[in-house]
Amino acid sequence: MLRRYTVLALTSLLLIGGVTTVVLIRTAEAQETVPVTERIPNPPQERLKDFAIVENQGVWHVFAMSVCLPGGCTRPYSVIWHYVSKDLVSWENLGVVVAPRAGTMDAGDVWAPSVVRVGAEWRMYYTAVVYSGGTPIQRIAVATSTDLSTWTRATDNVVLECDTLSWAYWNLEDANGIGGDCRDPYVFWDAGQNRWAMTVSTRMTTQWGEHPMVIGTAWSEDGIVWHEGVKLSVTVGWTAESSHVVFQDGQYYVFWTKCAANQTCVQWARASSLDATLTAPQNMRGTETWEYASEALMGQGEPLFLTVGAGIHIRRMATLDDAPQVIPLGLSFVSLHTVIEVPDLPASLWPGVFNIHFDLYKNMGDASWNPAEDQLVSTIVSGVHGQLSLKLPPGTYWIVPLASDFAADQPLAPYSPTEYTYSFQTHWDETAALTWTARPAGRDTDA
Repeated sequence: MLRRYTVLALTSLLLIGGVTTVVLIRTAEAQETVPVTERIPNPPQERLKDFAIVENQGVWHVFAMSVCLPGGCTRPYSVIWHYVSKDLVSWENLGVVVAPRAGTMDAGDVWAPSVVRVGAEWRMYYTAVVYSGGTPIQRIAVATSTDLSTWTRATDNVVLECDTLSWAYWNLEDANGIGGDCRDPYVFWDAGQNRWAMTVSTRMTTQWGEHPMVIGTAWSEDGIVWHEGVKLSVTVGWTAESSHVVFQDGQYYVFWTKCAANQTCVQWARASSLDATLTAPQNMRGTETWEYASEALMGQGEPLFLTVGAGIHIRRMATLDDAPQVIPLGLSFVSLHTVIEVPDLPASLWPGVFNIHFDLYKNMGDASWNPAEDQLVSTIVSGVHGQLSLKLPPGTYWIVPLASDFAADQPLAPYSPTEYTYSFQTHWDETAALTWTARPAGRDTDA
């Protein structure tokens, strides 16, 4: 029997190119601790983000981009890692398989892989990034492999540029640095149309007087030459990223990341065709508010649904009908259920602020935060949610703030023993602040 928990908040200062405040949350000890869930661990001092999963001859392969943690690795660009497993529990990191190349369209960064098989060849579609001033110019590129380990890229391997889409916003002179958005490809064989299809994140030419994000589509007969599809209007929002599609029983289920007030980040909608109007967006049941960048794999062994949180979390697709749901693969756990309450952003700040991110580390060493030693257990997206529910085993945790989507000059600062204020700059250089509290919510059991 677990005892009732309490949460105690302390503060500690850490210098990383300036003063950053990290907040310590300590949970009471318990008589029982069991694992939380299956997940693919992060590389040391890094954090996995968008990814792809495929199965080949009984082996699961995950390809995931990563970024350096604050105070962690010093590499100035993202890379794509390769993980393998035979049981979805024990994972081996085979190292980096795709990295930026000088003098090419992916000289700045490589993001968000999508992997498919075309005959005897594997293709990895990914976001190729170069930087011009403060603008990340993004295009969709392709690499090929015969063994999923060694990947070959042509010098000019771009297959889709969003400035060719008639409804997409493309302005490399945009002062906000959003005029080159064209990322997060998801490629699949559309059996209903007998052709290849792609979903991609870009921006609207105009909406609400701004340029919000939207998921669009493209199609191809050979997977190399792509043609304009449609924009999926129900996905329009300040965030519309990391999409993927599952075709089941004559329906296209579209999943994407949309972190909005009182919603989980992972949303879904469906239609009988990608050219048809999708149903109204709904939350993905079984996921938490801090999970994003999802991926599903149906019809190849275990039907899986994966999300990015603290590492890549793996679940079973339980249902796929009027109310899709995912459940744990099978591990039962009992843990502290902590609620971090975040007030909604004042309406006057919209649409100037997207999300605010902070990482939660379990303290594994001394009384100071050490990203090389402490364990990242959750990446939290806040600022647009009423509250965030976290399942935490007993222990000591650090809340480590990251920059908002538009860069925070002054991250987390203490407000009271259990309240914290995050001051940041909005899109239009307005100063704003959020205050949240951490409190215990007793015991939580999942099976």
